[in-house]
Amino acid sequence: MAFVPQSLKPLTDAEVQPFDGVNGVYGMTDANAVVLYVGMGDIGAELRRYAPPGGDNQEINRRRPTHFLAETMHRAGIIATHAREIQLIREFNPACNTQHTM
Repeated sequence: MAFVPQSLKPLTDAEVQPFDGVNGVYGMTDANAVVLYVGMGDIGAELRRYAPPGGDNQEINRRRPTHFLAETMHRAGIIATHAREIQLIREFNPACNTQHTM
């Protein structure tokens, strides 16, 4: 199942800030809306950790993500959040998710 219906959000601090401290899953996309990476955790912190410039994943930096999608999972535990992350990774097969084997 794809991300819940939503518009792509620009990968800017103003758009990321409302997700600070919010648990969930997220996807980073390029300018063509191709999902490059799917992750989980504190959405705001994770987007800042990986987003260029200066993100700590060179493969993500090289592909230059411009937008993101997010699903908040306020009451979900880590097992449910991780299961949703894996589901999205399997669906989109993002180029920058190399830590998971499908």
